[in-house]
This record gives sequence, C-alpha cells and structure tokens, in this order.
Amino acid sequence: MKRSSIRSSLFACAALLFLSLPAQARTYTIDEAVNQALGANPNIKAAEKSEKASESALKVARGDFGPSVNAAYIIKHDRMRRSPTSVSVPVGTVDVTIPTPAGAVTQPMPYTRQVSVKNNSNLTTRTAAITVSQTLFAGFRLLNAAQKAALEVEYQKQQVENARLKVANGVQSLFLKYLMAEEQVKSSQRSLERAKEQMNTARAAFNLGLRPKLDVLQAELDYANTEAKLIASENDLTTTAAQLAMMLNDAESAGNEFVGKLDLIPFDLGFEQCVQKAFAQRPDIQMAVKSLEKMEKDLGIVKGTFLPQVTAELSFSNTDADGNYHIAGNKTAVSSDVTDFSGTITIGWNLFSSGKRYNGVKQAKAGVEAMQAQVEQAYNNAAFEVKSNLLNLQDARRTCEVTEHQLASARQAYSDAKLRYELQLGTNLEMLTAQSNYAAAELNVISARCGYLVALSNLYTSMGEIHPDLH
Repeated sequence: MKRSSIRSSLFACAALLFLSLPAQARTYTIDEAVNQALGANPNIKAAEKSEKASESALKVARGDFGPSVNAAYIIKHDRMRRSPTSVSVPVGTVDVTIPTPAGAVTQPMPYTRQVSVKNNSNLTTRTAAITVSQTLFAGFRLLNAAQKAALEVEYQKQQVENARLKVANGVQSLFLKYLMAEEQVKSSQRSLERAKEQMNTARAAFNLGLRPKLDVLQAELDYANTEAKLIASENDLTTTAAQLAMMLNDAESAGNEFVGKLDLIPFDLGFEQCVQKAFAQRPDIQMAVKSLEKMEKDLGIVKGTFLPQVTAELSFSNTDADGNYHIAGNKTAVSSDVTDFSGTITIGWNLFSSGKRYNGVKQAKAGVEAMQAQVEQAYNNAAFEVKSNLLNLQDARRTCEVTEHQLASARQAYSDAKLRYELQLGTNLEMLTAQSNYAAAELNVISARCGYLVALSNLYTSMGEIHPDLH
C-alpha cells in the first residue's frame, strides 16, 4: 500500500511539473509570423464563425420554400357540471300518416323528450391530425429573403478577408517595430561602449593633468544618458515581443525569437495601378456593395406586401369518442369514430393598412439611397488611403537616403573629433557632440528603414493585398 501511494504521488508531481513547464519557444521570420497569426488570431476565428452562421441562415431562408408538416394528438375528457343539465333524448316512435299523390303513407317517426343528465356523465375524445402547408406565392418575399441571406454570406466572407488584412498589417507593423527596437538596442550598446571609452579617456587625461575635471563630469553625464536610452530601448523590445505573442495567439510561449533585417524592398507600381487594385480587391468596398444589395432586397420584401399571399393546406384527422351518461337512472353508452380529410387554398390580400406599407416602402428607398452614398464614399476613402500611403512610402524612401548621408557624415565627424581629442587639438565638448550626433544618426537610419517598410505594409493593406514577407 505504501509503495503504491508513493508511486501515485510521484506520478502526480511529475504531471504537475510537466503542465507547469512553459511552452517551447519558437523562432519566427516575418512571413512565418503573419501566417501564424492568420491561422490562430481570435479576431479571424470570430469572423469565420460569423461566416458559418450566415451559411446556416441561408439554409434556413431556402427552407422556407418547402412545405411544412405538423402533427398533433389531442386527448380531451369532459365531465358534466354538477347542476343537472336538460338534454333531448329519443324515447320512442310514433306512427305518422303522410299524404302523397299515390295515397296516404304511414311510417314510424322518432320523438324525443327533455330529460335531466346527472353529474356523473362523461365523454372522452382522442384526435390525431396531420397538416401539410405549402406557400405558393408570398409577394416575392421568400425569394428576396433567400437572396438577401446569400448576400449576407458574401458579406461575411469579405468580413473575414477584412479581418485577415488588419491582422496581417498589425503583425507586420509590430514585427518591424520589434526589429527596429532590436537594432536600437544594438546601436545603444555601441553608443554606450563609445561613451564608456570616452569617459575612461577623459579620466586618464585628468589623472595626467592634461584635461580638467569638467571633461570627466561631462563624459560621465553622457555615459549615464546613453545608458538610460539603452534601458528604454530594451523595454520597448520586451513590450513589442509581448504584443507580437498576443497577436500570434502564442502568449504562453516564453522566449520567442523574431529574426529579420530592415532591408529596403523596392515598389514600382504607380497610383493608377494601385487604385485599380484597391477598387477590385478591398474587402470594405465589397462589403459596402453587398450592404447596398441587401438594402435593395429589403425594398423588394416591403414592396411584396402589396401583392396577394397564396397558401395551400392539406389536413387529415381522425377523432375517436367514447363515454357514458345516466338518464333517469339508466346508463347509456356513447361511441363514435370520425375521419376527416380536407384540402384548402387560401388567397389573402391586404388591401389597406393605414399607410403602413406605403411609408415602409419610402423608408426602404431612403435606406437604399443612403447606402448608395456610403458605397461612393467607400471608393473615395480607398483612393485617398492609397494616395496617402503611396506618398508616405515615397517620402520614407527619400528619408532613408537622407539619413544614410547623415550617418556617413556623422561617422566621419566622430572619427575626426576623436582623433583631434586624442591629439589634444579638440575639446571634450566637440567630442561629445560628435558622439551624440553619431548615435542619433544611427537611430535615424533605423527609424527611417522601419518607417519605409511600415509604409509599404500599409500600402499593400490599402490595396487589399496580403504580402507576408512584403515582397
């Protein structure tokens, strides 16, 4: 018993240890990260579930065209009320002579009398019925409703594509921001090494009496400022990595790595080509068009209320009744079995509704006109976004070229200032200024490259395209 309990405890501890281990870290490139998000992001999954629901709604709308079958079985038991009830009961026959052209004819005729029914009388009926109903014409309401449901399916498909576009753009932007933060950390580390070297040089020169104490203090201040920038860059890197993990729905994995370079990717399309792609591919435009078509179907449904409604119905029922009652102390039994089969065609036409249908048509027409304006606005917004993102991309490209020239000048200026300071021909302030400009030029190049790639991602998104690797 003790050995088995010890084994169970060890097994439980091992299971808990296994469950508590973090998920295995993964390494992502930018295209792998985008594909991972497209397959696992909750927003996309929610949009896909909405698409499935719209497909079921379409099947429901199509089902309205078919017949409906209802079945019922009713059991009813009646007892007479306590106060006596007077009923007519046949009690015998009497011979009646009826004159005819051929002569008088005598035949027996039943006659009844009113008697009192006691409160212990009862009657039980059992009815089984089946009814088949079929709508033959509903003023095109069913047709328009089915077409509207089909349009809703198309709308939800575009909603999924819209979610995919936003997720892909968001992942790319965060991935590029992560690469930028990573490069900024490396740049800050290099700047910190240069600041430390300059601080040590100033201290050595001060100890030899070649430089004043002010140079040491300025170098120490510059080192502290550079170290603070490094801490901020490391914090940005960690925060961006956490945001990326959330976008990838992989937040439980610890230590994920994101690898890549901020290399510029050429883009050669002009504005007209980009706009044509956007008009043909953007999901929000297609969604606006589908919304307009759905509004038109709603108008058709409202107009259909002016037309007659035709339905057919077949019904079959069987009623079985049995019971008994007491008359003047005598018990009389009652039993019957009735079968009924009927077919009905109903034509209903609402001729007047106090202006309700007329105003409903006006309301639907106004909704269609409003939606037409929204479709036009969607096209205008798409053209503006394409133009804006294309200009941002072109500006970012020029900014990259400018910052590259700045970096080259800042690197040369730093080398000259360092040499002059070591030869005691330059001041410490010149050296620190050149060092700060060099660090800032490196960060500007990194930021400009990231800005260019983010602008490229935004341009693809505004065109309705997904390029996982931005090529």
